[in-house]
Amino acid sequence: MLSLYLRADPNLRSITLDNNMFTDDGLMKIVKELEKNTKLAHLSIKGCTNVTDNGLQKLCDVISTTNTCLFQVDLDIEHFNQDLALTVVTESALNRDI
Repeated sequence: MLSLYLRADPNLRSITLDNNMFTDDGLMKIVKELEKNTKLAHLSIKGCTNVTDNGLQKLCDVISTTNTCLFQVDLDIEHFNQDLALTVVTESALNRDI
C-alpha cells in the first residue's frame, strides 16, 4: 500500500518506517517505485528486523544505478552485513539530484 502512495504522491520526500513489521517484500515494492520516483530523499528502516540483507541489497542496487534523489537512508547497521549497510549509507549520501 505504501508503494502505491509513493506512486500517487510523487512529491513525498520522506518515509519513516522505524520499528514496524516491515519486510523485504515491502522494501522491494518501494525499490520498484524508486526506479521512477525523483523526489523521495529520506527513508528510515531502523528497527525493522524483518528486512534482511537481500532486501537491503535491492535497495543498494537501485540507489547506486537508478535513483539519484534518495540521499539519506537510516538503518541499524549492526542488523545487516556491515559492508552492505555501509555501502547503502555511503551511496545514498552521494545522491544529490533533488
